[in-house]
Amino acid sequence: DRSPSRGLGDVYKRQGYKGQIIIKSLIQLLLIISYSSIGYTADYNARTILNITPTFYENSFEYTINQEGRAYFIATNTTTDKTGLYLTGGPGGYQTFYYQEGEPAHGLIDVTMTGSIFWEANNNAFVYLVGLEGNDISDENNWAMYAGNLLTGPRLVYQLGDEIPSLPGSTIAYVSDNMQVNESGEVVFKVQYFPDASNQNFSTLKTAILKSSGTNLSLVATGTSSELISDFLRRYGPYIDKNGHVTFIAKLDGVFKLWTGEAGNLTSILAVGDKAPPPSSQTIVSLNDVNIYETSVYFIARVANGNRLLYSRTGTDFRLVKEHNGDLANVNSSANGKLSYLKYATGGSIVIDSEQEDVMPSEIAIELQQAPDLAEGVIMADLDSLLSSNDFRQVIFNSILVGDGITEANNEGIWLYDPTYGLHPVIREGGSVELDLTDTRTIKRVRGQINLSLIHISE
Repeated sequence: DRSPSRGLGDVYKRQGYKGQIIIKSLIQLLLIISYSSIGYTADYNARTILNITPTFYENSFEYTINQEGRAYFIATNTTTDKTGLYLTGGPGGYQTFYYQEGEPAHGLIDVTMTGSIFWEANNNAFVYLVGLEGNDISDENNWAMYAGNLLTGPRLVYQLGDEIPSLPGSTIAYVSDNMQVNESGEVVFKVQYFPDASNQNFSTLKTAILKSSGTNLSLVATGTSSELISDFLRRYGPYIDKNGHVTFIAKLDGVFKLWTGEAGNLTSILAVGDKAPPPSSQTIVSLNDVNIYETSVYFIARVANGNRLLYSRTGTDFRLVKEHNGDLANVNSSANGKLSYLKYATGGSIVIDSEQEDVMPSEIAIELQQAPDLAEGVIMADLDSLLSSNDFRQVIFNSILVGDGITEANNEGIWLYDPTYGLHPVIREGGSVELDLTDTRTIKRVRGQINLSLIHISE
């Protein structure tokens, strides 16, 4: 059961730009790797900015990177044995970031935060769910959600047991880590609630989508669990764009529909049973994998002839990105709206497609083909990876290798596609990384999340 890695890489540098990635290896290092050379070079020009061991335990590492190249990460301090959410760039290379196990819970009296936390970040904005203990805390109110940004700090969004706005007498019964935050710190999320707090029979449970903007908490939609679906992959949303508009897939009157808008002003823009937007004329039989970036919505529709259609929608305009006779998955958008995704070919092999310029998507990596820059006969055997891309049409992903000389000690790596220089390896198991000028280590395993930040540093 192998989790795919997310990616960005360092094989070359471009004049005027600085790129950064986060990777994690089993030697328990959190590394930010930077690259800034001119033109392509086969040398791995990576350096470690932060080594989190031995300050932190390895367990529960999750991390992401903002546009300034600073990394959020969650870890347990080896000295205090307490979990915290941290941000690189402070004294000693990191700083505590609002959440620290055992510290007072913001906005609550005589209540502290526990070691249980779920979180998301979007550039300098964040949202997190945290466990509570202390004065008047019980199983009915022992979770709270906070959101904010680096300038304003956290605000209390809700506490388990609160009443839902516009639903008098209701009570929030279960929290969900299905939550998204935009760069302004606005949050959209799902909860389950009892419509009548005095009748907490499980048969009465309903699901709500809520939006938090500043101090305002509003009800976006409500329905049964079969109407407002919560799934681990979040294929049905909700998502929130930079203007605060919410997008999700939900069922109304027995029909799944794609919804967008704000509380009190939702619009169904497409539904199962509709004709797919042009140029297709096929009938839609299912909708899934909705997501959003900036103000564009993208989603996958399965149509009557069995094909999958990947669409992007900006304003009222639909754009068909790809029609394919197999599955499409792991769609990723750059800030300029160009999509990259996995395409499952006949026989089950995987191809990575990416939009380059204003043309049809290009195949940038193909399973069971020769791995670039490696010995003849070494092939990319598994491309089932999450993707990361940027505005310079670069795409990063993880791959498994097979072939002569390939063992479990060197078979995983991170790859970068660049439209000028093509596809090249970034970093690989069995390779080395420099912790400082006198300490170079061998990479035992590459895994987890890899996030891309590419910053323009000269005009």
